[in-house]
Amino acid sequence: MALLANPHEIVEKVQHLAEDMATRKIAGLLIAKTRDNLEKAKKKFFPSKYLDYDPSRLCQFYSNAVAGQIPYSEEICWQRDTLDEMNKAVEKIYVENGDAFKLQDGENDGLRGFQLEAIDAFKKCPGLNAEDSEIIRLNSVSDNSKTFDIVLKIQKALYSDQVQSNLVMDWKDSKLFTTHTSLRAYLKDKYNDGYGNAKLPPLNSKILANTIGISVILFYEDNGKYYAYLPQRAEKKLAVFEGGFHCSASSAARWHNKIGTFKDHEAFEKLFTDGMRNTIKDELGIESDNIKDLLPLALCREFLRGGKPQIFFGGVIKGLSVEDLTKLRKCAKKNAQENGRKPQTEGDGRHIEIAKSFDDVLKEGLTLEAVANLYYAIKFLKVYQKSTDA
Repeated sequence: MALLANPHEIVEKVQHLAEDMATRKIAGLLIAKTRDNLEKAKKKFFPSKYLDYDPSRLCQFYSNAVAGQIPYSEEICWQRDTLDEMNKAVEKIYVENGDAFKLQDGENDGLRGFQLEAIDAFKKCPGLNAEDSEIIRLNSVSDNSKTFDIVLKIQKALYSDQVQSNLVMDWKDSKLFTTHTSLRAYLKDKYNDGYGNAKLPPLNSKILANTIGISVILFYEDNGKYYAYLPQRAEKKLAVFEGGFHCSASSAARWHNKIGTFKDHEAFEKLFTDGMRNTIKDELGIESDNIKDLLPLALCREFLRGGKPQIFFGGVIKGLSVEDLTKLRKCAKKNAQENGRKPQTEGDGRHIEIAKSFDDVLKEGLTLEAVANLYYAIKFLKVYQKSTDA
């Protein structure tokens, strides 16, 4: 099966199969191609000193991958048969705020020394984010049996918390952490199935920050067909996924000091959906008026960063041409630099061009996060087209 850079055509090619099986097959092919080119991509893009990006290894280390060798496990899926049903599912999400988070120091096992060494090493990397911003940690996910709400319990955390934990899972240069070769190995000893197989630590483990990432795959229309907008990440000075073709936009979910004033179920919209809109504006220059049906698709946990939570979104760009998108992203990069922020994407406007095949694109590196987000976004696009064509 030839995989084109057009998810609409991909869906057409497999529409005779059951949707779940079809999407899983696509996901398997995508990740296989990503794996084939991974060593080349790692040498060019990834700071593997801190994280090992090999999806085969990650999916052998942890179980319950969402599909094939996509190194994420699924906590919640908001995908439904229609957009109306998806919107209703989102309305059932309740966010509960807990006490501010404090990273655990360990029990005389060298963990605190590892944490201090890790943040010191991270700060010495030229250009990496040393700003200790306030972001959102996910402490638990539960169901309310009476109202059938999904309850996300969150805490305020700091960026430095994840620098000392989720972002350095495979770092081996610690001088003080003598009991284990890496944080991933340390956690495997603490959290396993009793037969030596690793389990993702529980979300409420205080050894990991488990801050929530948000990302989106946006689709744009060109000559009557929809295409995924997958920009190229900046090639240097990012904590993860340097240089590969990536999700349309992504970031850590930022803390909101007015969370106590949010009513009932509006906290999710304010914290995460509005946060996604702001990230789209910051990274791509696209205003909310040009985004239609921006919806959360799934909450997953990422194997690469030790179970770090990730909310995948999907949406459709309206009223903008390919040329508009390129101009807006160049402006977004300029605005970021003028305001002292680090641009997350290449400013020349490079993204997956509609004439390119995935074979061509993957020679340059498609990020694991983009593959996972695309897995859900392909389903979203099919629902969107069915709803808008009705």
